[in-house]
Amino acid sequence: MIWRPRCKSDYIPTNMASYKYWTSSSLVILVIAVGASLPPLERDAIQSSSSFCWEVCTCDSIYQLVKCAYLDLPSFPFDTVRNNTRALSLPGNLISSLSGQTLQRFRQLRLLDLAENQISWIAEDAFEGQPKLMELILSDNHLSGVPVAALLPLKSLRVLNLARNNITYLGAESFVNLTRLQTLSLVSNGLHVIDPGAFLGLEALRVLQLDHNFLTEIPAGSLSTCTRLELLDLASNSIGTFFNSSESLGEFSVRSWFAPTEPTSLTTLNLSKNIIDFFSPSCFQGMTRLSALDLSRNYIQEIPESLFEDLGMLDTLNLNRNSPLYFLPAGLFHNTPNLKILRVKHCQLTDLPKELLYNTSHLQVLDLTANGLYDVNFLSSDIVPFLRELRLSQNSITQISDDHLFGLSMLEVLDLSGNQLTKLPLLHSLSSLQELNVAQNDLSWLGATAFRGTSIMKLDLSFNNLQSLKKLTIFSLPDYIMADIILNDNPWTCDCQLLWTLELSYKGYTLADLIECAWPLAYKDLPGGNLYVADYNYRKLAHRCTQYPKRKNIYMLIGVWFGVVAALILLFWAAAFVHARRRFRPRQPRERFLLFRGPTEKTTGSTVNTGHSKVRFKALDSETESLDDDETTVEISMNCCGKRSSYFTYFRSLFFLLVVAIPHIGKVVCFEEIFCPLSCVCDFDLLVANCSGMGLFDVDNVAVDSSYNWTESLDFSGNFLSAVDLDTLSGFPSLLDLSLAGNEIQDITNGSFGLLEKRLHRLVLGGNMLSKVPTAIRELRALRELDLSRNNLWYLAGDSFEGLDVLESLNLDHNSIHVFDGAAFRGLTSLNKLSLTENFLAEDPVDWFEDCPMRELYLSHNAVPLASEVRTWFGPNETTSLEHLVLINNNIDIVDGRFRGMVNLLKLDLGRNQIKSITKESMEGLPNLVELIINSNSLMFIDKTSFRNMFNLQFLSIDENKLVSLPGGLFGASKRLTRLNAARNNLEDISAITDEYLPELAELYLYSNAIQHIASQGFTSLPMLSQLVAGDNLLSHVPNVTNLPELQTLELSRNEIHSVSPTAFRGSHSLLQIYLEQNQLEWLQYETFAELFYLEKLSLSQNAWWCDCRVEWMQDLMFAENPPFWVNDIIDGVYCSKPPELSGAALAEVTSEELVLRCPNLLNRNVILVLLGSWFGVIFLFVARFWCRKFSKARKRKTIGRRNIKYQRRQERSRGTGIFGNHLRGHGPIGWSDSYALILQNTDYDEHNGGGGNNGNGKINRGERVEIARVTTV
Repeated sequence: MIWRPRCKSDYIPTNMASYKYWTSSSLVILVIAVGASLPPLERDAIQSSSSFCWEVCTCDSIYQLVKCAYLDLPSFPFDTVRNNTRALSLPGNLISSLSGQTLQRFRQLRLLDLAENQISWIAEDAFEGQPKLMELILSDNHLSGVPVAALLPLKSLRVLNLARNNITYLGAESFVNLTRLQTLSLVSNGLHVIDPGAFLGLEALRVLQLDHNFLTEIPAGSLSTCTRLELLDLASNSIGTFFNSSESLGEFSVRSWFAPTEPTSLTTLNLSKNIIDFFSPSCFQGMTRLSALDLSRNYIQEIPESLFEDLGMLDTLNLNRNSPLYFLPAGLFHNTPNLKILRVKHCQLTDLPKELLYNTSHLQVLDLTANGLYDVNFLSSDIVPFLRELRLSQNSITQISDDHLFGLSMLEVLDLSGNQLTKLPLLHSLSSLQELNVAQNDLSWLGATAFRGTSIMKLDLSFNNLQSLKKLTIFSLPDYIMADIILNDNPWTCDCQLLWTLELSYKGYTLADLIECAWPLAYKDLPGGNLYVADYNYRKLAHRCTQYPKRKNIYMLIGVWFGVVAALILLFWAAAFVHARRRFRPRQPRERFLLFRGPTEKTTGSTVNTGHSKVRFKALDSETESLDDDETTVEISMNCCGKRSSYFTYFRSLFFLLVVAIPHIGKVVCFEEIFCPLSCVCDFDLLVANCSGMGLFDVDNVAVDSSYNWTESLDFSGNFLSAVDLDTLSGFPSLLDLSLAGNEIQDITNGSFGLLEKRLHRLVLGGNMLSKVPTAIRELRALRELDLSRNNLWYLAGDSFEGLDVLESLNLDHNSIHVFDGAAFRGLTSLNKLSLTENFLAEDPVDWFEDCPMRELYLSHNAVPLASEVRTWFGPNETTSLEHLVLINNNIDIVDGRFRGMVNLLKLDLGRNQIKSITKESMEGLPNLVELIINSNSLMFIDKTSFRNMFNLQFLSIDENKLVSLPGGLFGASKRLTRLNAARNNLEDISAITDEYLPELAELYLYSNAIQHIASQGFTSLPMLSQLVAGDNLLSHVPNVTNLPELQTLELSRNEIHSVSPTAFRGSHSLLQIYLEQNQLEWLQYETFAELFYLEKLSLSQNAWWCDCRVEWMQDLMFAENPPFWVNDIIDGVYCSKPPELSGAALAEVTSEELVLRCPNLLNRNVILVLLGSWFGVIFLFVARFWCRKFSKARKRKTIGRRNIKYQRRQERSRGTGIFGNHLRGHGPIGWSDSYALILQNTDYDEHNGGGGNNGNGKINRGERVEIARVTTV
């Protein structure tokens, strides 16, 4: 049957194509208009939508989080949780069980928090269909056992928290299918027994928490499959004794818990609050990675000397509160060179061996509180040079030698409270000291220089016997610590010596309110409370003054007093005797007798009292009335009742006058008046005279009398003194410190320092015009510090410093020394520091320092070639004591093998030289190096094994070189690296840093390089990173700095950053400063900084800001009620660059209406993708439909043409003549209208006669037949 159209409308007119075009275009425009009219998907709007989030819950569609905490829900809130939820948090509810249907619809869960519920039963199929669950929290429930069957499907689980349940037993294979589990917590469960196979299958386990249980032992080999275990917490159990075939009863061993032949990965072990008493010598054998060990609160009685033999990486050791522990072996720490923190509080240690800390040079914290120590002989700067915190409180220390603390320049905290100290040790060398506690001692006096040289910020002097405190003692401290001084509970004497505290109270300090008066006694224990210094007024306190003379003046006063008394007594008796003899010797005996006998007296003998003399006479001879003089005796006596002579009265008055006048005489003797010249500034308490910069030409202008001989420190710098002769310093016999720097001294006469030969400790002659080392300084046998810098010295003779045996520091900087005698430094057996910076030293100083125990050597800005090994400079010794070596700006180009034997070297500075490469031999022999500086050289290559033996390297500076890349594995051994500076190079690849795990790196400087790309993991391998400076590079995006909890400063200025992801800083909550200025930023999202609660600085200046609704949140923050700290950076730094009409305008000056009107109506990314997909889909459908219909109609027209030809042939055969015959013969070729007529005739014929074949015999040529078919088809 021939096909025909059903109706006339099936035929499409000739404008069909234009009709289809306009229809499809209209549909596309409609879709775009609808999509554009959709509002932007705001996060707040999504969160506030009630279609899927219950109003009492917290929902976040960005993170797909639903949190319904502490709502007392009895079951899961199915109606409020979407199926695609990834994090479901339901703590603090009343859920009692988990069935197989509970979590069936949540197929995308990553986190499930069911803590603090009442779950006691979990079905075996509860977690079926949860293959993506990574964290499961079931703590604080009522589980009586581990739900082994329920946990089997959780093959992706990373964290499992079962803390605070009722699990008392762990059976075999409790976690068998959790092959990816990294953290397992079973805290506070009441665990009693653990099966040896309980932890089978946990090959990825890193953290295991079993603390606060009732475990008595850990089965042998139970942790053998946990090969990656890093942290094991067993605190607060009953673990103590352990017994097997290899250990004896009563000895504890940790090693038996692991595989006996394989090394462990354990880094942290907590065994505090157990019952450990004795250790097996092999307790920690093979645990080479252990860095933190806590053995506090046990019953340890004895520690084997080899206990820590394999713990070479031990960093922290806690032995607190092991009360039976009374002794530590001398070699206990000889194999722990990396020990930084040692705590042994509340034990019974009475003495520590001197060798105990010999191999702990990196010790930073030493806490020996509450022991029974009597001394600190085990302590010195040579042993622990990096000590930062020393706590020796609550011991029995009576005295600390100055040598024990000398040189601890890095000490920050010193606690000596609760001891029996009567004298404060010298603190002058503790330059970093910030906190000092000497409370509860017996200190009764503090000198004016007690705290000089320190940086104390907190001071506790309470509970001592201090009666007075000098002004300069406290004024040597910074002003801002006045509020941190504790002075209470001392027997203070409130007199004029505490006037300075009232002066401070006028400035706002409250020291006067802390000093409670113990004298005068009339003011003690008042009914209304005790009296404080602040209760006095200034005048009253000034008049109440008690002087405390110096000790030598007290001795002088007592001696003078006793001498005067003795002289008076002798003088009195001598005068009495002489007076008596003079009275009786001129007369005859008879006359003397008659003188005292009355005219009628007939005594045969008599005794006469004459004042204070008693004269006895014998009777006269009756015949001759004569009396021999020898028979007359005189007895001298003291008569206190009778009449006294004028001599006795005189001497008695003089005696009592002296006794009464002693206090006043003492004041005159002890406090003689001294003067300070008008041209100087004096401090009588410190005995310092400062005459610097006064334009004086001679010291005689100052020392005009003996009133200046009290001076111990004289500063005469910055004057015009031209010479020092014999009389220059004759008026200063007590000098300890002399500065003559910045004068015009050309010569010093021999003998000028004669009076100071055994006293002067410090002499400063820098900045003068000396051309040779003065021979006069050889007289100063007690000199410890000599400064000859900035002179015109050009030659050092062999005997330049002869006799200076105790010289410790010598400064020869900024001279012109180019001729050296190698013997110049011979004999300086105490020299610790030598500086020859900026001279003309052109050769290596080989054998120069053979006798010098040098620790610091500065040879910068010379021409030292470093052609020999440094150890040869110190003679034939294999090793040296040198700790600091500075060789900045010399002629050094090769350093291979130059530092062999420098085992004590801590700092090496090779900056500003011509070093081009660092090979594996360059740094050989520096195992203890802490700081290495190779900046400003020509470095182009560093071998990856260069630092392989530098396990203690902490500071590395390779900035300002020509490095293009760093080799992989360069920092493989530098796990203690804390500061790395690789700035100002040509670095393009930093994978050597980002791919390496550097657990202590805190500061990283990469600015001014050519870095374009940083690997996707970014800096996540640097967990302690606190400062990252990567400005002035070619970065196009913010590198991965997520999950860096210590990061505080991020500097990415002067890059090519176009945008910042909202999750760029996720997990780095400690950020304080972010610098993004001079980039290509056009807009930012608030979510990027929403969780940075501590952010203080956000620098966004000089970017290409587009001021529209995308930055409207910045303007909202400016006018918020409680804006963040960094909002001022937006106000000051954000200026519009686009659109052109707002170019140059500050964002703070643009109105919110202008921003909203210029909003590009941004669509959500997903909406844009859906819209574009829909648009292209519609276009494709229209095009496909058009071509399908066209192809279909073409086929139909072709079929119709063929039928027409067949119809023609039938007609010709049936009638002989027909339409084709007549028409073609008579009218020529067939036309458009004829073809259409043929079609109509063919149609009419078909309708009239029905279908059928046409066997007509009409003839038509091939060309005409094709033309008819073509026309018909068109």
